[in-house]
Amino acid sequence: MIKTDPGKSFFTGVCCFRRPMTASMKFIEQLRTALIDSLPGLQAHKEMARPFRPLALPPPTAIKAAVLLLLYLDGNDLKLVYIKRTSNEKDHHKGQIAFPGGAEEVGDTSLESTALREAWEEIGIPAQQLQVIGRLTDLYIPVSNFHVHPFIAVTHQIPEFKIQQNEVSEVIPWPVRLLLDVKSRKTVHMELNNGMNLKNVPYFDLDGRILWGATAMITNEFLRLIDKGSIFTMPIEPDEK
Repeated sequence: MIKTDPGKSFFTGVCCFRRPMTASMKFIEQLRTALIDSLPGLQAHKEMARPFRPLALPPPTAIKAAVLLLLYLDGNDLKLVYIKRTSNEKDHHKGQIAFPGGAEEVGDTSLESTALREAWEEIGIPAQQLQVIGRLTDLYIPVSNFHVHPFIAVTHQIPEFKIQQNEVSEVIPWPVRLLLDVKSRKTVHMELNNGMNLKNVPYFDLDGRILWGATAMITNEFLRLIDKGSIFTMPIEPDEK
C-alpha cells in the first residue's frame, strides 16, 4: 500500500520544480516517464479481451473518441474513477462499467480536450482541476465503431462528483490496490443485449460489479504499466514537512 501523509495532498507540488522533488512528485514523474516509454498495449488488451474478440485496426469510418482515467488520493488509497452507464437504449454500452468519455465533437481542439470535456459533462469535474500526464494505447471497439484514445489525469483533491443523470447512473471510485489483486480477476458467462452468449469472459470484480470489455482492456494496460516499472508497489514514504 502507498504510504503517505494524510494531511497532505498526494499530488502537491507536482508542477513546482523549485522545491526538492517529493515522493508524491516522483510517483507522478515515474508514471509520466512510463507513458512515454513503450506501452504494454496489445498484449495487455489481449489478457482481458473476450475469447475470439477481433483486435483489428480501426476502419476509415471509425468514430474518434476519448476516455479519461482519473486518479486521485483518498486517504491512503489511490483511486481510479469509473462510471456506470444508464440503460439508455441508444447506448451500445448501456448499463456497463466504463470510464468517463465519448465521441469527439465539433469544437474539441484535440482528443485530450474531448476526454476533459466528457469528464466535465458526465461527472462534473472541470478541466482546471485536472492534470493530464499522458495517454495509453488506442483501442478500436467494433460494436460501437469507436476508435478510443485513453488519457490519464490526476486531480489534487478529492473530487465532488455531479453526474449527468441521463447518461451516468453511478460514479465508482475504485482503489488501484484492489485492481492489482489477482483475486479481482475472474471469468463469467454472459448474455449480451442482442442475445449473443459469451463464455469465459475475463473481467475485474468490483464488489459484485462486472468490469469487462474495452474498459477492462484499458484498465489492464494501466495496471501492467505501473506494475512493469514497480511504480505502485515501490514504498512511497510521506513527504517531508
